Amino acid sequence: MAALSALADIRSRVGKQPSLRDVPLKSGYKVYAGAIVVIQQSTGYGRPAFSGTGCVAMGVAQKTIDNSSTGTLPGANADGLACPVKSGGIFGPFANDSGTAVAITDRTKVCYLLDDNTITMSSSSASVAGIVADVTSEGVWVEIDPDGRQS
Repeated sequence: MAALSALADIRSRVGKQPSLRDVPLKSGYKVYAGAIVVIQQSTGYGRPAFSGTGCVAMGVAQKTIDNSSTGTLPGANADGLACPVKSGGIFGPFANDSGTAVAITDRTKVCYLLDDNTITMSSSSASVAGIVADVTSEGVWVEIDPDGRQS
């Protein structure tokens, strides 16, 4: 597992043109640029992806946004601080789960979130990340499209 503790060099691949949207963050969270951002359906707010159910993957953060008590942006540490997120495209490379790894034979299958930077094929206590687009030596490439949800 490799949750982010700094910004990541996450790129998009050719395919559907990604769109940019603002996701309102729940207070208390810091989202790093390159992190997968989810909307937690129980709160209606965004946060870094984590292993758990009840979330919709919204895309990849384009900036580091600190909405914790140490955040310095105006409006920090209150629900609703906007995080710019790209979605509707193929993003990666993300870390591959060492337990239930994504394989090249998993292309076109639904994959799941282990944390904000790790993809797994295990649906146990996990929300959908998107569709496996590719698996390379760099990591896992995922199509993340909340408007055309896979499940």
